[in-house]
Amino acid sequence: MSMSVQQLDLPEQFAPPVDEPFDMGQLRDAPSLNDIDTEKWDPVFNDPGHLVHVLITVTGDTHATVEREVAAIDVIFEVGTSQASLTEVKRIRGDVRPGDQAGHEHFGYLDGISNPPIEGVPPTPNCVPPFPRTFVLFSENDPGPVWARDGSFLVFRYLFQLVPEFDDYLLENAHPGMPKELGSKLLGAKLVGRWKSGAPIDLSPTEDNPDLALRNDFLYEGPGNERRCPLGAHIRKTYPRDDTTTPSPILRRGIPFGPEVTPEERAAKKTLHDRGLLFVCYQRSIASGFRTVQRGWANDTNFPKDQTGFDPIIGRCGAGRIRTMRGTHPDDMAKEISFPTEFVVPRGGEYFFSPSIRALGEVIALSSDPPRSSGCCFA
Repeated sequence: MSMSVQQLDLPEQFAPPVDEPFDMGQLRDAPSLNDIDTEKWDPVFNDPGHLVHVLITVTGDTHATVEREVAAIDVIFEVGTSQASLTEVKRIRGDVRPGDQAGHEHFGYLDGISNPPIEGVPPTPNCVPPFPRTFVLFSENDPGPVWARDGSFLVFRYLFQLVPEFDDYLLENAHPGMPKELGSKLLGAKLVGRWKSGAPIDLSPTEDNPDLALRNDFLYEGPGNERRCPLGAHIRKTYPRDDTTTPSPILRRGIPFGPEVTPEERAAKKTLHDRGLLFVCYQRSIASGFRTVQRGWANDTNFPKDQTGFDPIIGRCGAGRIRTMRGTHPDDMAKEISFPTEFVVPRGGEYFFSPSIRALGEVIALSSDPPRSSGCCFA
């Protein structure tokens, strides 16, 4: 559960640390992200007068488990009664994709691999990242309010994915010199930076290798590294490893929502049903965290090197421009490819502060006034 302290009527000393994007909210910050079409956002997120102040995420092994927990939350906050301290404004149901697609997002790529570790938590196997990072605020010896220790700024993004359009683009622009089906898979791997199994293209540059699916212990180094993995590939843009001395500033996670692509959509090569990713990330600072990754890395055509191009998956170019990137052609690394379609389309989101369990139990729950909020979004 994440909320604005102002909406809890807590004393001023409980206000979270200053963070410009957090204070602005994502709607007002949208132009800095090149989200220029906020009029197309979900109405819940684009109304300046009725912003979402609380995000509650409930996960479980079945829909029934989740619904029971949501019902318990409704009771706690007396939702639907005259004494309600929360008003639910939207509920979004995420789902693990079926069968062998479990753990994969809707484009088909294994998700959630390239997270840097949390300091103090043993790394997962095959994970020897170059930049360990703490994603929470303060520690026992740091200045700042006691209640904010171990809290984190949280970013929520409501991202829609145009899967038939993405798949058609890969086929129509398949990597040259190979059968179209194989060439489309290789182009997809070059745009994402991993094969659909999760194997890094940096370690397996010509074909998928499921045995490497969870490998995270690699750097973009050595001769020919840009031929193996383009500088503009999604995972290289958003977690650049040794391409920059700046540590990866966010810890991210997403869950798919919406149905599987239908035969009608495949035939039409057009998205007819809403689907995408419920994306969240945690950071010490939204300004130096999410905003840096989106604006300073994914949207910057000169990161990590001059004339790299946009992140082909989440890069945003603003009005009147078409995204391009370099490095996918085997014989001409300077050759540009263009993306007339945005394959990932933001439809809203918000910035939150996520307090620690200690803060929830020792500060918020014991505040003199019960927390009340005008907007609540379940994810």
